[in-house]
Amino acid sequence: MPIKSATRLLRDSHDYEDGFVYSVDTAEELKDQTEHEQIKTDEKWLLTLWAATISIEAIYSLISKHFESMLPLFLAKENDNSEDSLLSSVISVICDFVVVASSSKSSISKLIQAVESVFQYEQEEEKALNEVKGMKSSFGQGNYSDVFVREESFAVKRIRPFVVSNAKSMSEYDLGGTVWIAMNCIFLSCRYFQTCNLNEEAKLQLIGGGFGPSLVVIQHLLRRCPVSEVVCRSSLSAYLCLSRTLLSIERDGDSKREVILATLCKLIVPLWFDDHSRKLLMSNIMAMTLLFEVLYYNANDISADWVIVLKCLSKLSELTHSGSNPEKNIEFNLSRIGRLSAFLNDMTLKHLVSAFIHLSLSDDRRSSSAHSNSFGRTIYENAVGKLQTTRFVTKPDEVQNISFPLVALFLISVENYGRFECFGESVIRHYSSQASKNKSSVVRNFAFDVVSHSIVSVLTLDAESKEMHQKLLMEPFCGTIQTTNYIDAAEIGLNKLKQILEDGHDLSAAWPLIMSTLTTVANSSHGVDDWGLCCSTAFACLKLMVDDFLNDPPEQEFTRVELLNCCGAFCSSRFDINTSLTAIGMLWSIADQDSSSSSVDYVLSKLAHLAADDRVEVSAQLVCIKCHVHQYIHLHIYS
Repeated sequence: MPIKSATRLLRDSHDYEDGFVYSVDTAEELKDQTEHEQIKTDEKWLLTLWAATISIEAIYSLISKHFESMLPLFLAKENDNSEDSLLSSVISVICDFVVVASSSKSSISKLIQAVESVFQYEQEEEKALNEVKGMKSSFGQGNYSDVFVREESFAVKRIRPFVVSNAKSMSEYDLGGTVWIAMNCIFLSCRYFQTCNLNEEAKLQLIGGGFGPSLVVIQHLLRRCPVSEVVCRSSLSAYLCLSRTLLSIERDGDSKREVILATLCKLIVPLWFDDHSRKLLMSNIMAMTLLFEVLYYNANDISADWVIVLKCLSKLSELTHSGSNPEKNIEFNLSRIGRLSAFLNDMTLKHLVSAFIHLSLSDDRRSSSAHSNSFGRTIYENAVGKLQTTRFVTKPDEVQNISFPLVALFLISVENYGRFECFGESVIRHYSSQASKNKSSVVRNFAFDVVSHSIVSVLTLDAESKEMHQKLLMEPFCGTIQTTNYIDAAEIGLNKLKQILEDGHDLSAAWPLIMSTLTTVANSSHGVDDWGLCCSTAFACLKLMVDDFLNDPPEQEFTRVELLNCCGAFCSSRFDINTSLTAIGMLWSIADQDSSSSSVDYVLSKLAHLAADDRVEVSAQLVCIKCHVHQYIHLHIYS
């Protein structure tokens, strides 16, 4: 095959690979290259290269003008021993040629010259140019058009082959033009992979073994020509077509989806990520913009590979931008990840939440080198704005130190409170765990703020206060207060609980959980100086619950017993004498309100136990209570 022969010829040349990159710094070097520099070689070389050029132009014409009619041939296998389609085999050969023929300063200079001054796009009808962009998004129904700012135009356009027609003699060989046409064979194939009238299985067969080499070419061109707008846009347009084709039909367990996403994410995050003094290249910015195009069209197709995307977005949130319009749009789009989640189906939302939780377990703090003018600035400001709708303890400037996954997960939860049962339990448990165990007080405070915000918001939305929601929300939260080793965390948790009770939300189904938590606080073995404030706050929560009990006693005996246990625990607690005395009075008030034999028996047994208390004030209080006991016995037994 002529193209293979030309590839071998170029690969064997001494200057085939010199590591040259067409960048802002090296662009000036190419200006000294002689315009239309001719290949200085022998006739055998020229014959081989011209044969490859003619073959590439012929292949391009077939793809460009006769793709649909040639599909039966393109789908045919190259031979009986091959599983790849004929087209995928041809694309693989062309990909190899492109990489080899654009890996040196000389060849890249010829490519840039052809791209910027020689070629022309063919005129196409507007309908044809928009056929790729007009294909359906995976969101299905819904007004999602305002999720992202979408100003970049990514569309693979047809070009006019020009190398053969422009040559006046055999010695006027244009290697750069040949590489450009070969590139467009690949790009245009990606466009037609997406738009051709084939079922999913046939499309997978058509793409076949050309998938990997095509991605290699796209990566190679973006890394070697990162400041060429035409090369970057054309390469990424082909990538978008390829990704939209495969993401929508890829199955779990197949690696293509993972490879597609990982390839783009590597193009977004520069190798010098930790050096915030360096500016982003055009290829980085375009790749960032393209990622949001992929999310716009195929967010519901990413499935279990969200971790790859979120790792990239997390790093992106720390990069500093220059303030140009494209970069401001990227900052805005990053801040809209929460809004995007509102249009995801339930299964994708679960995958997204799971990925954020997985990342935040290993990354709970933001890099100290993250600049205030970063791509993540707006999303952090949005998080602070949401928290300010409730009483929060995290200082606004401290939120900037929390990792992107923890902050973004909060905004995703806010956007989806209406379907909290779909994902909420894992979110509440995760933030409750962070509030209980994280070594950073900033992260613990933020986690408590998120949990309390979620509890209040979900209970407010759910007017009926379903029993399932109350238990789902309160169990992890109460568990945090009971198990944390950080006294300040327990104190914040109890203050949050007190605020929720003061707001008057219906938590009747979660009363046993709450009272068990308060009992644990009262029975704590912590020292008086360390634990006194926690005990005081916990008792304030109990008083609020007793007031509710006296106004509307619960029907379940189990709830009444838990309430009596809790009062009894505070009667015996040694943190504050006034707390114990008040709890004794509350204990009898409950018995006076609920005259069932079980309640009275418990109260009497507890009072008998308190008779052995060595505190003088407690003994005096019991003398007063004794009169009430005699009155009760006379009224309920002897009357």
